[in-house]
Amino acid sequence: METSMCRFRLFFCACFGCIALFSWSEDAVQDGMKFKFNCDVYVRGDFDRSKQVSQADMYTGVPFDGGLAYARTSFGFSSSSFDMVFKPRVSVDGNAAASVDALFVRYKPFEFLTLRAGRFSPEVGSSLAFPCIDWFRPLTTPQDMIDGTRFSSSSDTLFEVTVASHGLSLGFAFSPFMPLYDRTPYGSSLFPMKDIRSQYTDLLGNKSPLDSAAWMSGNTDPFNWVPSYGIDASFRARKLTCTGYYFDGIDRSPAIVRRTRYLMGFSNAYALEMDYAVSRLRSFGLSLKSSLGPATVWLDGDYTQGRLYPVEGLYDHFGERTWQSVKAVSTISWTSGCKLNVVDRFVSASAEWKYTYYPDTSDLISQRFLAQAVYGMLDITLAPVRSVFEVSCAYVLQDGSYLLSYSLETTSRELKSVRLGVSFPSTAPDTDFGQFAGYGKAFVSCAVRY
Repeated sequence: METSMCRFRLFFCACFGCIALFSWSEDAVQDGMKFKFNCDVYVRGDFDRSKQVSQADMYTGVPFDGGLAYARTSFGFSSSSFDMVFKPRVSVDGNAAASVDALFVRYKPFEFLTLRAGRFSPEVGSSLAFPCIDWFRPLTTPQDMIDGTRFSSSSDTLFEVTVASHGLSLGFAFSPFMPLYDRTPYGSSLFPMKDIRSQYTDLLGNKSPLDSAAWMSGNTDPFNWVPSYGIDASFRARKLTCTGYYFDGIDRSPAIVRRTRYLMGFSNAYALEMDYAVSRLRSFGLSLKSSLGPATVWLDGDYTQGRLYPVEGLYDHFGERTWQSVKAVSTISWTSGCKLNVVDRFVSASAEWKYTYYPDTSDLISQRFLAQAVYGMLDITLAPVRSVFEVSCAYVLQDGSYLLSYSLETTSRELKSVRLGVSFPSTAPDTDFGQFAGYGKAFVSCAVRY
């Protein structure tokens, strides 16, 4: 069903792109149209460092559990007043699937007016690793952190109008449809295991091991009419940029709720059903960014009303089909950061801190992924070999888990870039990053851009 829906969405977006392609104005064509093309090939393997290398693995010496592979192309036409971009993706993660990262048309009929329509990832805030402003895209996801945000496929169907002049801009964004949420299958490296117990003990002391966990089907209609709205206003003066945001729409980063599905026969094992606690939000955001000599500093803040959180334990009903209770919670989040060019054009260092304030946490089962966290990154440019070495670490303050990543990216005449990376999450299973680590897992990746 998932694959067929992806193919349907791909077909719809391709038709939309063809219509846009053949509806150019004569002025745009005469303005000097340019064709652009890129191709990304990305492969990630889940390497289990705790496993003994079996006889079957002796030829490679690497015990891989599985992983992800995709090819993403990007091509389009552009001029000074018109852009058309199409980014299809074919991925293999157990099953092959086709999807669309972006397909949009941008048109600038006047110097002060920009129109954009289609499927794309809107820009919001100034955060490097931990966005906190609720808008038309999810907040930080595990896949964004492990694969790198440059490979994120978060996008939405949007219509956007921007009016800008003399350092001032006012924008309006509208999304007509209900978002389709990620439902990573049980057993995958990125399945959310943090709040799932491997063993359930009922009130009589009987113990039942976890057999499986499965998602409810949820919304699979890409044209389910549930509109969301957003307004942003920006002011630029010298080296300071200030932007305000207002969002009224469906939560793009909902919490997960669970229920015991059944206890199975003589094995006494239990299974879970999972779903998203989707609600409508109101969010007020503010983003500040400034350049101070060799340093760039930023501060993003957000006040959100109406997000749902689970507040009731899962394992207190003898395996009955009872969902966790939820309640609407208002939160205040902020992210502050700085990037410093230590050695001009050769070495740069970045740091970021995110904090989420919950007025009352007494009955919350868990906080949001990366609710309080810090991030550091060091880039070293190796000019003689046209390469960039990067090391980064994300550390979660509330549970002590971390994700340590290394990467080396190089360029050549034949290829635009080749990037090799490895990420090591902490191993405590009941933490934000540890839930994806298994027993000493590492994520090895290779990305090639043509």
